[in-house]
Amino acid sequence: MANGPSQWLTHDRFGMFNHWGLSAHPARHEWVMNYERLSNEAYEKYFDHFGPDLYDREAWVRAAMDAGMKYVVLTTKHHKGLDFSCKGDARSEVWGAKGRDDWGSGELLTMCRELPPKILVNESLGIPGDSVTPEQCQPSGPLMVDGEELLWEACQTVNGSWGYFRDNDNYTSADLMVRMFVDGVSKNGNLALTVGPTGRGVFEDKAVNSLSQIGKWMRFHSRSIYGAGKVEYAPLLNDASEVFMKEVDPNAVGVNLGVGAQSPGTGTLTLPVVRPEGLVPVVEIFLTDVGTNVPVGPPQPTRSN
Repeated sequence: MANGPSQWLTHDRFGMFNHWGLSAHPARHEWVMNYERLSNEAYEKYFDHFGPDLYDREAWVRAAMDAGMKYVVLTTKHHKGLDFSCKGDARSEVWGAKGRDDWGSGELLTMCRELPPKILVNESLGIPGDSVTPEQCQPSGPLMVDGEELLWEACQTVNGSWGYFRDNDNYTSADLMVRMFVDGVSKNGNLALTVGPTGRGVFEDKAVNSLSQIGKWMRFHSRSIYGAGKVEYAPLLNDASEVFMKEVDPNAVGVNLGVGAQSPGTGTLTLPVVRPEGLVPVVEIFLTDVGTNVPVGPPQPTRSN
């Protein structure tokens, strides 16, 4: 787990990503101005009619917290005719083929560091920052550069669209979203899940339902997410029942159904006969710190006589 300014990020693991603005009115993805080559004049009507009368920031926060999210990332001036394309990109001719020097990336990064000193900056400026943010994909393992792990945060969506898209009904199941989340955390990554509010400032019901299902899972399994690290005992998180664990003799010979030799220190679990309820059943494994021989795990309750 990272130390320093980014320690809170690697501990919290789960955040909400919001793309919201004028594009919520055409409701055809937040890239609508870019994709449809809309002129400023054509886009102006959305500015004139932008009035999110149902916007309630506390409701947004409640929805995020109920889902188990610990932070929120908000976008601003996103694809509103601004050119942040990259030279060498497959679509660079369409986007203008500009790069880090055209943007003044170094100057922008310096300015960011001077404003809030503990700010975390990703790689979107085209130069190395504090983290990397793979979008709509799952890394096959921890992200590494020259043998060093990178701080990373997968950016995913509830339905494939970053902003509000009225006619997009292609919602990812809560089961799959939780699996992607668990997969990312197992690779020392975070998940920033995108929810696009409507033009009136609310999350559509399907998005709220997705967040609610994730929150239901997180209620029983968040200990496997927040501050996830190596932790002498293996219970199921949904009901705290023990899962039998043993270490097989490294010199054992496998006979018939018997388990053969495993590498020293390998724990073998005997899973329940019946699959536990919940989108993704979780076994929490507590390991012993080799250096101190002290079990590592959550705080234990204080006992008194």
